Amino acid sequence: MPADSKAAVSASCSGWTIPLNYQSVHECLKFLTVGLYKDFGKITFKAVIKNYWHVLSLIVALFLIMAGSTAILIRLNKTIRESNKKLSSEKIERERLFKEVKEKNKALQKAVSEIKKLRGILPICSYCKKIRDDKGYWNRVESYIRDRSDAKFSHGICPECAEKYYPDMDLYGDE
Repeated sequence: MPADSKAAVSASCSGWTIPLNYQSVHECLKFLTVGLYKDFGKITFKAVIKNYWHVLSLIVALFLIMAGSTAILIRLNKTIRESNKKLSSEKIERERLFKEVKEKNKALQKAVSEIKKLRGILPICSYCKKIRDDKGYWNRVESYIRDRSDAKFSHGICPECAEKYYPDMDLYGDE
């Protein structure tokens, strides 16, 4: 607006021109920290919360989630370690018992292979001592036991029978 315009005359001013660069004025005010720049460069807690409350809330929420997850993982890890120790000791005990059972089974199988067991009631003649088999035949005791077991017999004569049946013989060389 030129100085002779009606508006400039009524306002008692010399008119308007292109604005000047005020950057040097702003720099001076910032340096002196006066006016609008009185608190320039100072960050207050209240201002941070006011301007960034949503970001801070998100950070706190994420921190709480991470802390909770960490606590749960620590507890689970402790439980797993305890269970692992328990399983390890149980495994050792089972291996020991397995070896023991294996050894006993081996001993039992050996015993079973060496033993033929006679069972039930054996009908025996009260006079001649023969035993009746399942087919109804009468067998000598020695034959019956030999056929049903691994026992072997050797014959001899006891002192009582020797005296009874051979009173005149010196079977033992006493005389």
